[in-house]
Amino acid sequence: MTVKWSPFLILCAAILWGTTGTAQALAPAAAHPVAIGAARLAVGGGFLAAIVLIAGKFSFRNWPIRSTLLASLCMALYQPLFFTAVSITGVAIGRWSLLEVPLFYRVS
Repeated sequence: MTVKWSPFLILCAAILWGTTGTAQALAPAAAHPVAIGAARLAVGGGFLAAIVLIAGKFSFRNWPIRSTLLASLCMALYQPLFFTAVSITGVAIGRWSLLEVPLFYRVS
């Protein structure tokens, strides 16, 4: 990947990351937090898989299976927990917890 694309891709990721709570708030009232999280994982995972396949970087050799399974489990648990918390506390608190709390933690 060239250096000139890196800041653009990071900006795109930040924009998408910051809209997850808003997407849930604007979703139909019957949309369950687990369904929203599953849709997020399916779209994001599919997009990343497409990039890896197009770039020709996929290989089963030296693939860290344990790390992949642990990361998958953590991501799968994060989704319903985050979206349930946002549905209970609201978008503003969810956004604050994602953006400001890590900053306060690093400063103190």
